[in-house]
Amino acid sequence: MRESTTASPAPAPTGAERRRTPRLQVDGLLAGFLTTFKARIDVRDLSFGGFAAETEAVLERGQTYDITFLPPIGENVLLKARVVYCRRLSEPGEPTRFFGGFEFLHTNAVSRPAVTRLMNRVAAMLGFPGN
Repeated sequence: MRESTTASPAPAPTGAERRRTPRLQVDGLLAGFLTTFKARIDVRDLSFGGFAAETEAVLERGQTYDITFLPPIGENVLLKARVVYCRRLSEPGEPTRFFGGFEFLHTNAVSRPAVTRLMNRVAAMLGFPGN
């Protein structure tokens, strides 16, 4: 009997491995505002592609929001992001709380450099060496 020389397919990436860009865990060190609702967001993780955050605002999958990030160093950063997923964290009768994953939308020539500035500031806050 002859053995097959064809390699078996590699398993599909799962969980965080499926992300296009690695994320920095910021766990609330970075805050922002959903400008439409004037609602605070507490950023949990951040990457060049997007972020995850908690908020009291009702998030809808597929909706696009203007978000002002408030890094502790440097100027505020305004970006557009689309909700990729969301789930309610609060139980009935508790204050509303949602957790959502957002994808940055690069709608102009300023947005990509703004994400880079934001990532560099956050990396510096977390103690990563500069470029």
